[in-house]
Amino acid sequence: MASENVSASAETELKLLSAVAVRIAILELLPAFERESVRKVAVSFALNPAVKIQIEAASRSTSWLSTRIWPKT
Repeated sequence: MASENVSASAETELKLLSAVAVRIAILELLPAFERESVRKVAVSFALNPAVKIQIEAASRSTSWLSTRIWPKT
């Protein structure tokens, strides 16, 4: 039963919204992550203001990565 759960989660695609500033690093690290985790990552890049807007709008990204931290307003 446990292996079925691992298998099902391994098939789940992760969604990553990332700041453009770290694009080179993400693209360099992503293939190794996908290989090791056996999970695909759909990554999209945007400028920090656009990342912030999507986070605040409850974007459906699994994860997000930015080079800034915004104070809560």
